[in-house]
Amino acid sequence: MKILAFLVCALIAGTARVSEAWAAPVRIVTPALPDSRGNPHTYIGLPFGLINQAVFEPLVRLGPGGVAEPALAESWTQETPTRWVFKLRSGVTFTNGEPCDAAAVVAALTYVLGTPLASDMLASVTMRAKIAAVAARDPLTVQIETKMIDPILPVHLFNLLVPAPQAWAKGIDAFVASPVGTGPYRVTKWAPGSVTLVANASARKPGQVPEIEVRAMPDPTARALAVASGSADIALDVMAETATDGGFRLTPRLSTQITYMQFVTVGNAPFKDVRVRRALNYAVDRQKLIHTFLNDAVMPATQFTHPDAFGYNATLAPYPYDPAKAKALLAEAGYPNGLTVPIAFVTGQGPDASIYQLVASDLAAVGVKVEFRAVTIGVWLGHLNGGDWPGGGFITGIQGYDPVAAFNTRSCEWAKPHHCDRDVMPLLNAARAATTTEELRGRINTLMAYEHDNPPGLMLWQRTYFDGLGPRVTAYKVGRDRIDFSELHAK
Repeated sequence: MKILAFLVCALIAGTARVSEAWAAPVRIVTPALPDSRGNPHTYIGLPFGLINQAVFEPLVRLGPGGVAEPALAESWTQETPTRWVFKLRSGVTFTNGEPCDAAAVVAALTYVLGTPLASDMLASVTMRAKIAAVAARDPLTVQIETKMIDPILPVHLFNLLVPAPQAWAKGIDAFVASPVGTGPYRVTKWAPGSVTLVANASARKPGQVPEIEVRAMPDPTARALAVASGSADIALDVMAETATDGGFRLTPRLSTQITYMQFVTVGNAPFKDVRVRRALNYAVDRQKLIHTFLNDAVMPATQFTHPDAFGYNATLAPYPYDPAKAKALLAEAGYPNGLTVPIAFVTGQGPDASIYQLVASDLAAVGVKVEFRAVTIGVWLGHLNGGDWPGGGFITGIQGYDPVAAFNTRSCEWAKPHHCDRDVMPLLNAARAATTTEELRGRINTLMAYEHDNPPGLMLWQRTYFDGLGPRVTAYKVGRDRIDFSELHAK
């Protein structure tokens, strides 16, 4: 930390008049800007969804427990088992003056349900699986027909952002360079490595900061230094330890993802035996790792979803740290002398490499030698789709608000399955067949309890990031991978 403190002092000395030079804009430094620029149908979570979060307002928001809350839609009802009706707010307009009405929502959903660009599938895959048709009943009423009974359709629409239809119709290339939404900010300049936003005075919830400048800055230490020196006000995704001498406030940001080590159980792998999988869950001291790397900002995971997901089972407890029990289970499974397991993980994830080395140290203490192998995201995705994992597992995450959807890739149904538990399939199919929210909630609770006792992987924790805030920032509301730009205040 002494080196960081020295660099901070040097930067401050070199920018002594920085506060006089930029009194108006709030400056945000982020790991990267989206390659899709202002396309509302791509990124929605941080950091790549930063601009979309400022420019567009969703149809619905999700609150604690995965409960849908009003946004552009002020209410909704399930008229029949497969028909939903959404009532929109009146008087909402896009920044170009177009009305945000039922026609705009229908146009957005029609694009998503049609043949979107490959990149757009990020936000549309679930909606495409659930929705059969969409139509406008009147200027402020949208009717949605589903392919099957979906008691939590509003949850599956949480990532639908609505662009101005006339502006969108002029072509995607023109639109993404100057996106038109109803959010608290609008884009005035999109330059290489930076974006300028100004408050949208006509928004339902206007931005409180007149101007924001967002800059891409890949290195996390550089982002921390930018806030510490005064050349930036907010730094996304900084390492927790940089705040020690950084001269800025650190705020945790919980994502909608549970990080875990997925075991490859298909074939003759040792992880085919549930006793081995349980052993590894007993072997890791998660609380120590969370204290060391995550400032005690989160608790160890108790299940393969996060607390804000629909159907989260609050009765489950995390596996306790019990290396003696881990050794006993390994011996019982036929591995009294331990085993060696190669594990793949994607590079470039902040302190992850250091965390995984300590995970490996805990596992080594019970006789399990883990060889972590860093791979690119492209290689990782190739193994996921090809089913040809070179080792016994890989680091991954479960994201989103619907725990049932996450089984698409970790069940026997995946085209090239890495984990196939036949006993979970009746429980999964029962959840899919639920016709009411309470029925679905109960069946997801049962699913989560089964996987807690029969883990497909080593549960770690809800993925946590840290943002650095400078002295000008007086209010910063963030959570679930989103910044509430209408609640951002600065002096």
